[in-house]
Amino acid sequence: QSFWVQVGSAGSVNFELDQLTHGSNSFVRTEDYLEQGFVGIIVEQEDGRYGETYIRMHEQGTPEYQWEIDASFKHSGNQSNPEIFTRLENGHELLVNSPGALGEFEVMPLIIETGSGASVSIRMDEAYELPEGICGIIEDTETGVVAGLGGEDMIVMLEPNSTYENRFQVVFFSAPTFEATASHCEGGVLHFSGTDAAIWNVNWSSINGEQSGSGCVSGLDAGEYSVEAVNPFSQCEVHADIEIEEVCMGDFNLNGERDITDLLVLLVGIQPVDNFDGSFLSTDCDCDGQMTTLDLLMFLPQFGNNCAE
Repeated sequence: QSFWVQVGSAGSVNFELDQLTHGSNSFVRTEDYLEQGFVGIIVEQEDGRYGETYIRMHEQGTPEYQWEIDASFKHSGNQSNPEIFTRLENGHELLVNSPGALGEFEVMPLIIETGSGASVSIRMDEAYELPEGICGIIEDTETGVVAGLGGEDMIVMLEPNSTYENRFQVVFFSAPTFEATASHCEGGVLHFSGTDAAIWNVNWSSINGEQSGSGCVSGLDAGEYSVEAVNPFSQCEVHADIEIEEVCMGDFNLNGERDITDLLVLLVGIQPVDNFDGSFLSTDCDCDGQMTTLDLLMFLPQFGNNCAE
């Protein structure tokens, strides 16, 4: 455990063993349900020296300093290290900046102080994921070069031991979301929806590498898939891991067995009702596109059987 001590003026601070206290009370950090996302941005030079700053999306965040959700930036004191941080209008430098909730801000200016190296890379810290429905880019406003958060690093040549205050920024955009459904006949189906979803280039691959492709797709085997989408205009990137569940024939309520509930669903589904509105689960056991007594005949031999059998 470590902590910062902030003092009003120069002086010495002493810590003695007799200052230690103990008791039955304890503090356990709990999840902050008002936090919507946490993004880390790293600047690193070729010798591995680096600095990092954080942007926190929080429902109670404001552009002003808030001691409970922001954190002040402290320089390392080593001019060989590159530094990256944000700065408020009053000049307060922040390591963690919580400017607002999702959708309340779009641009976060970055201040970069280079160290001993001239070539630096800027990237998102992969330990933190962008919240669903959000993508972002790192933008070099001087050259117009952008790099999608979660994608390739931005590599730039800068002057050593120099400060860049108005050149780099992170820009956030709304992004589509992924989801998957599975059915006995269609297999796994990958869905991609949201704002301007049609302009995004979507690529997917199974974790085991046996399947890959592009665009929304059906007929996927059960398993885990890695999906990415790139907006060719903004260069934003969205990444997601999707799991497609195993679905067996006749298990209409997806509880792992063919039971009386499934039989009742099937009997209702095969009724020739003219005004059927599709509110029942699909009961097309033979995958011929129709719900008939043939589906019932295919289902009955499996009635009472667990899907794993």
